[in-house]
Amino acid sequence: LALLAAAGVPVVAHRQVETAAEAAEAVAALGGEIALKVASPDIAHKSDIGGVLLGLREPAAAQAAFETLLVRA
Repeated sequence: LALLAAAGVPVVAHRQVETAAEAAEAVAALGGEIALKVASPDIAHKSDIGGVLLGLREPAAAQAAFETLLVRA
């Protein structure tokens, strides 16, 4: 994404988080509606494990979603 942005290609605002608290902070900082996705070299297809959660609008929802993804991963 950094390479695309440097080339002038519009990219979506994003954050990589490692804790539920960081997920809550990200939803507050980014505003609107966010998605959480598993980022692991050991999981080739996130959708196979339910590793993508969409439509998160509140910090508490992002925290809960993060915990759910930890269990699934």
